[in-house]
Order: sequence, then structure tokens, then C-alpha cells
Amino acid sequence: MGNDRGSISVAYAVFAVVMLAAVSIVVDGGRRMSAVAEARDISDNAARAGAQAIDLDVWRSTGDVQIDPTQANQNVAQFMASSNLDSRVTSTSVVVNGETVTVTVTVQVDPFGPGITSADVVGVGTADAIESVIGP
Repeated sequence: MGNDRGSISVAYAVFAVVMLAAVSIVVDGGRRMSAVAEARDISDNAARAGAQAIDLDVWRSTGDVQIDPTQANQNVAQFMASSNLDSRVTSTSVVVNGETVTVTVTVQVDPFGPGITSADVVGVGTADAIESVIGP
């Protein structure tokens, strides 16, 4: 028999590195999917907050439902500030088009494994202002 002493240890070391890399990829993929869902959820709720900024002067004079862009931006900013969102939200943009508010939120995903750079994921939420009558 030859001197094969320690050859299994090298095989186990290589196997351990490969398994660590595979686990890292799976965990990072899960974190990215979670961040996409979180970004979408944040943007949907922020858009709903912005859509509540109906321009009452336009509505009273014409009956048309339109969103006040300044108030919508303030509503979205207030929602973002009051929601205690973590520092991973790197940017937010608000676009008002008539009765529709579109909010785009960017969330940063930090990597689990070494050698993988952080990534940004984007969620886009849209909400429409609607006129409803409550009561008889």
C-alpha cells in the first residue's frame, strides 16, 4: 500500500467549501426573493397613502377625481417615515398621473456569503384614487 494518509481530509475540505458555496447561493437567493416581496409591499402601501390625496377643489368644482401631486408626495413621505422601515430602503420615487399614484421603492440586499456583492431590488406599487359615497 502506498502512502495515502490524509487524502480523505483533502476531499472533505474540498467538499466542505463546495457545500458552503452552495448554501450561500441558496440563502442569498432566498434573501433576494424576500426583499423583492418587501419592496413590492412597501411600494403598494405607499401608493395607497399617496392616492388618498384627492384634490378636493377640483372634485368640488368638476366632480373629477384627481390627485394633488404635492399632497401625494407628502403622504408617501409621511408613510415611509412613520412605518419604521429599516435602512435598506435606498430610494423612493413618486409619480402622479391624474388619479393614479405610482411609487417605486428600491431595497438593498446584503449578501450572506463572502465574495458576493450587495444588490438592489425594485418594487413598484400603483394605486388609483376612487370616489365613493358612504351612507344612504
